[in-house]
Amino acid sequence: MTFKNAFYQKVVDTLLPGLSATESHLAVPSASEVDVDQQLALHAEVNSSVQLILQTLCDLAGGEELFVELSEEAITAVITQFSDENPSEFQTLLFMIKADYYEHETILQAFGWPSHPPQPSGYPLSPLLDEVSLENVKQKGSIWRKTS
Repeated sequence: MTFKNAFYQKVVDTLLPGLSATESHLAVPSASEVDVDQQLALHAEVNSSVQLILQTLCDLAGGEELFVELSEEAITAVITQFSDENPSEFQTLLFMIKADYYEHETILQAFGWPSHPPQPSGYPLSPLLDEVSLENVKQKGSIWRKTS
């Protein structure tokens, strides 16, 4: 089964709505603003369990068309009901959405985290951690017992 883009947007934005600069000291985009809705659509294409989860959400709302037309409060109520009745499936859905969201470069940058991969050059060390400050540790030598 294929769902419409508006359905995916409503689901992901209800779970991860983002924050405006007036709500928080930093602006964080919603899940659909960083294409998590499209990622969820890809998951649904290849994973029948995800399709079943999304179909159950639609059924609780009376169908996909009705789900999309619901207010934010009503969608939240449907998702809450789903999570109460299907905690394991809800955790699966939430895990997928959160993984796609929090790994997105824009979100990493919004939180002030580095968005580049740590390899091959690694992350720069703090200037507080220099060779002089590590000298005492180096002089200790091994602190574990050697095995054969």
